Amino acid sequence: DISFYADNGTTQALFFDASTQRLGLGTTSPSKNLHVYHATTNRPALVESGDADALLEFKDSSTTNAPAVGATGNSLIVQTGSSASERMRIDSSGNVGIGVSSVTNKLVLPNAAYFAWKNNAGSSETIAIRGNTSDGLEFLTGTTRMTITSGGNVGIGKSSPNQKLDVLGGN
Repeated sequence: DISFYADNGTTQALFFDASTQRLGLGTTSPSKNLHVYHATTNRPALVESGDADALLEFKDSSTTNAPAVGATGNSLIVQTGSSASERMRIDSSGNVGIGVSSVTNKLVLPNAAYFAWKNNAGSSETIAIRGNTSDGLEFLTGTTRMTITSGGNVGIGKSSPNQKLDVLGGN
């Protein structure tokens, strides 16, 4: 075991447990490979980079491209994929963007945003709401059941309603 002490010579500040190969900062009994503890603060650790981003990567035995979580400016970001593409951002105002890096509202999704609720087996979408290519909105239960166009027309059973309420079959 190796211990480093604070200036007073009695308080262990850094402890390496050779038998478990674990490092403790502020603790003499690390429970993980790296264990950081401070008795009087809610933020016992800081990761700081002199570069534009400060990110932590995560990897298991099957990971080929380590996803990362961290900060860029005052935003929290999540990156995944082979090019470490940004997938989600929470800005300093609490706005969330998924699939976009410019967050201007409480929740921002890319064009043709799609919300889906799947059945219990997770194999098919039971209910979905999505934006369409003409700035409209579609409601689906397997297939499109109702459409609201950017002009305000509503179609039930029709994807291109021609009047304020356009019902397929009319009954």
